[in-house]
Amino acid sequence: MFCRRSLTLCTETGYRWLEGNVWDSLGYTEQHLANLTEAAACYQRALSLKRESGDRFSEAGTLTHLGDTHLAAGESAEAREAWQQALAILDDIHHPNADQVRAKLADINGGAS
Repeated sequence: MFCRRSLTLCTETGYRWLEGNVWDSLGYTEQHLANLTEAAACYQRALSLKRESGDRFSEAGTLTHLGDTHLAAGESAEAREAWQQALAILDDIHHPNADQVRAKLADINGGAS
């Protein structure tokens, strides 16, 4: 309820960078309610807005969540693709979270990233 209201306010006021964060929060909520199709759609909306704003770290976080959602839905190839994109960003910005994504990729690839 609060996220939906926040989304309305962000849209009305033009805070598109914040709108991306709200879509990510909605995706996270849907993911944990096992509404995986809805979660993926929310994450895709978030990605579009985050890419527009240029917030690469936040984009990588959303890609990681999207990969987790795809894996939960049994979509290994899509999970791998999202995590590879997240890893590329995290490596590019030299962020320590890259190791966590690298581990996800190693798990899905049977131990080889």
